[in-house]
Amino acid sequence: MRSSFGQSAQKLRAKHGLSQTEFASLIGEPLARVSNLEHQRTNINDEVVGKYISVLNCSGDEAHELRQAASFSNTRMSAIKNNLPHDRLH
Repeated sequence: MRSSFGQSAQKLRAKHGLSQTEFASLIGEPLARVSNLEHQRTNINDEVVGKYISVLNCSGDEAHELRQAASFSNTRMSAIKNNLPHDRLH
């Protein structure tokens, strides 16, 4: 299942008619990395978020949504790694 970051990214890619494979090529990342980012299997750093925002020509609101979703995804991953209950994420 896609993370909230992945869902936002997928929506934006669809808006531009880009598959995950095409998008990965445009940002210079392997397809596996893009998939891992969008399925919350790896941390999402600022550089990668910047690539998404740039290539997808995000509006200010879209960029803000992606940044927040990336931050939440990273927080959730840390909680899972540390075996914290989900209610401790807020």
